[in-house]
Amino acid sequence: MVTTTPVETVVGTADSFRTADAAPEVPASACERLANSVPQKGTRRFRRLMESQAQDSTSLSDGAEKCAGKIFSVDGALFFLPERNENFLLRRLERTGRFLGQNVLQQAAAQIRPNPIVVDTGANFGNESIFFAVEAGAEKIYSFEGNPNDIELLKKNVGLNNLGKKINVNPFILSDETKTVKLRSRSPFSHEREITVAARPLDSFDLGPKIDLLLLKGAELGAATLAGATETLKKVENVLLFSGWSTDSDAIVQKLEESGFEQAAKFGQSELFQRKTKKN
Repeated sequence: MVTTTPVETVVGTADSFRTADAAPEVPASACERLANSVPQKGTRRFRRLMESQAQDSTSLSDGAEKCAGKIFSVDGALFFLPERNENFLLRRLERTGRFLGQNVLQQAAAQIRPNPIVVDTGANFGNESIFFAVEAGAEKIYSFEGNPNDIELLKKNVGLNNLGKKINVNPFILSDETKTVKLRSRSPFSHEREITVAARPLDSFDLGPKIDLLLLKGAELGAATLAGATETLKKVENVLLFSGWSTDSDAIVQKLEESGFEQAAKFGQSELFQRKTKKN
């Protein structure tokens, strides 16, 4: 049964949610310990964080921007929701208590081999990556996300679930060439609305000899990903066009068909393509 379990608010500083090796500007806080610790199992999972909350709230530097939030559970997986959150997808996850697109993801997982190797091309805060790790028992997941603010959440959620050895986080968006591009920021800690991020072709990464599932999300991102994935596609068995598609979807389908794929299933607005079976 899918459940949503709120946990006590934790308080720290904005710097607690930057990269793990960044030097904090204030004394160690509950937020920082959350970012750097692996939760214990059972009812004592967050005891240390909750016990430290009161003393940490008085140890912050004057004027330090606080980051408050809560940890909640979706079907046994843990996610962190910052109080000043502008990621509406994460907010929806917390509100519904279900993985986003859970029915589609479950149906897609049933169509591929158990313990798959997955490439998540737009990981955001980790919804699909964590689903395949927890629900589908994925052997390895390569997660790509270029927005630094979403990368922070992705890394924290991966750490909360002790999935660091299974989910490989890559701080890039995918494109047809190595370059920098501008994105609109959704940072819960900053008023900056435009950021520059690094982009690389999927072909430039070592993803092993076989990929069981390639997750494509959104027409623009999907088209850019495929433009730099000619060699990678040769070792992919299944491609999931996840969620709604728009103007570039026909071009994406054509690219997949030219690369030896055919539609195997349709789940609402999502489509699963599989490599064509060779006939004798």
